[in-house]
Amino acid sequence: MWEAPIHDRNSGCKAANSRLCLYESESLLAHLDFLARAFQAHSLPLALYVDFHSFFHTHTPDTCTQRGAALHFYGVALRFAPTPQAKGKIERRHDYWQKRLPPLLAADKILELEGANHLLDLLLPHANIHEIHRELGTPPQAAWNQAVRENRSVLRPVPACPWWPFIWSQRTPVRVGDNGKVPVGAQLHSVDAPPRSTWFPRKRAQIICGARTLASAKRLNFWRPYARSTRK
Repeated sequence: MWEAPIHDRNSGCKAANSRLCLYESESLLAHLDFLARAFQAHSLPLALYVDFHSFFHTHTPDTCTQRGAALHFYGVALRFAPTPQAKGKIERRHDYWQKRLPPLLAADKILELEGANHLLDLLLPHANIHEIHRELGTPPQAAWNQAVRENRSVLRPVPACPWWPFIWSQRTPVRVGDNGKVPVGAQLHSVDAPPRSTWFPRKRAQIICGARTLASAKRLNFWRPYARSTRK
């Protein structure tokens, strides 16, 4: 049985998981894919409560990580937990799924991410709707619905933004050669950009959920020229 990091998005004080997914590795592309899918399914929050992982936090003042910049683009702030204990409720929920999934996957002889994530799609609604939360004394979904009825929800609809698939993509700067070509794997490809300018190849995030490997994601690159030329 392979091991895979699990990503979950908790709704906060009401303890409902709005998204749950397994990935082959904890990478930036996995984080971007997870957030884009969670937001499309359940709308945009005002803020995310996170730790000081390098995917979120940079030690350089007034700068953002790629993930932080994507969140900032859509008005989602980051609130950093000062200690691991400050995220206790979130970590307990994470631990709940990590202990529950291995025996379930083993019992059903599920060995691939696609099958595991399909099972999670079935388990998550059941946990939210039917299982009683020990602190709330009610299913998490019931508490969520009550908060919505009382206008205590601040979720915002996902905008119809043409930049959505590009914002949630991984970008790596690359220099255009003097021959007007850029390296893509072991090959050189011509691009419509001045020599020695900087381009960003983009790996789209929204194609890797459920894939056994990231091969499909690595094959799809989106190129965009950087605003300034570095040619002297």
